[in-house]
Amino acid sequence: MPELNKTYKYRNLTGDTAINITSDITYFKEVEYLCFCNTHATDSCSLDMYTQFTGIIRDNYLANVNDYTAAVNSIETYYHIKNVVIPAGVTLKLSSADFIYDSSGLVHVQLAAAGSTVDLIVKGVLSNMFNNEQEFSEPGINSNY
Repeated sequence: MPELNKTYKYRNLTGDTAINITSDITYFKEVEYLCFCNTHATDSCSLDMYTQFTGIIRDNYLANVNDYTAAVNSIETYYHIKNVVIPAGVTLKLSSADFIYDSSGLVHVQLAAAGSTVDLIVKGVLSNMFNNEQEFSEPGINSNY
């Protein structure tokens, strides 16, 4: 793909509360890489990135097929990276080979300390839906002209 089709999304991440970054990833048709830059002047930061899947289960369903108890939310968490330490002023880059996104889940980033500050940069290829490009074909081939 030509370089013109690639773009970036930027986001500042602070604090120790989990941050949903799914929209930063799904903005693109294809993600090339994610960068996490520790912007703190002196302190290292510890970073987790994980995907959560939510489903509905019933308690003891396998034990009793006629179990009509109330449904329970089930959350499964799978880590892409966990407790990765990024020194002050250093950037961690995850390429598309290092990170695979499953659209049925939500991607979160969580920093270990309340005073941590990290910049997230996502580089990807825009889908035609977002950049208003048209799919063109050679004249006379699959064309409506």
